Amino acid sequence: MNSMRQRWVARNVDSCLRVLPVTVVTSARQTGKTTLVRSVDPARTFLSLDDVGVLDQATRHPESLLGIRPVTLDEVQRAPALLLAVKAAVDQRRRAGDFLLTGSANLLLLGDVADTLAGRAVYLELPPFCPTEWGQRRSGLAPLDRLFEADFDLRDWPSEPGDWPAWLLRGGFPPEEPGPGARRGAPCRDPPPAGRQHPGPALGVDGPGALTRSIGRTGGSRSHPPRPMSVRTLSRSGGG
Repeated sequence: MNSMRQRWVARNVDSCLRVLPVTVVTSARQTGKTTLVRSVDPARTFLSLDDVGVLDQATRHPESLLGIRPVTLDEVQRAPALLLAVKAAVDQRRRAGDFLLTGSANLLLLGDVADTLAGRAVYLELPPFCPTEWGQRRSGLAPLDRLFEADFDLRDWPSEPGDWPAWLLRGGFPPEEPGPGARRGAPCRDPPPAGRQHPGPALGVDGPGALTRSIGRTGGSRSHPPRPMSVRTLSRSGGG
């Protein structure tokens, strides 16, 4: 089992918590944001909206989660209205570091977000590991400082050891740890999307061409002539 690796962005989180009331850490899934925020200050109250009870409370009575400060709220994208309660709490009593939030998506781009916390929050994006960070070699970033020096020479750039093709294919995410009996390298498939599924045979079509013809014939009567329909329109009408 791999030991916990220190994320270099942690010092940025610490700095932001000393300046503004709200710090928001966003990232793709499995980049370690939950581990990061839990390591910042173990004394902080930690609540995760992955917990069904906490999620229900955040949806019905979001202000009830904000009574104890400082607090860390994990996966807030599950209850966007919670941000409005955070805004009200900050406006009632503004104090640096009270709220540390995480989200598995860019909250600023979510259409149903109640508030962006403008003027109250700083947003930090946690990227996947870079090779030097995974190897915990801070000296590996030293050449970046040389880029801004007058006598910089590209020929002095050091070589970076490691299996770069494998790293790039993995996208900077930690390597998988197969469980007992698991076959390393076995193909992994994403789960089917949530919601009802409508396979082709249920629509009475047996291929992409037939589906297109079926869509073209959908709708229309003597009093209401047919109108153009797209696959997206058909999906919405069918509940997909």
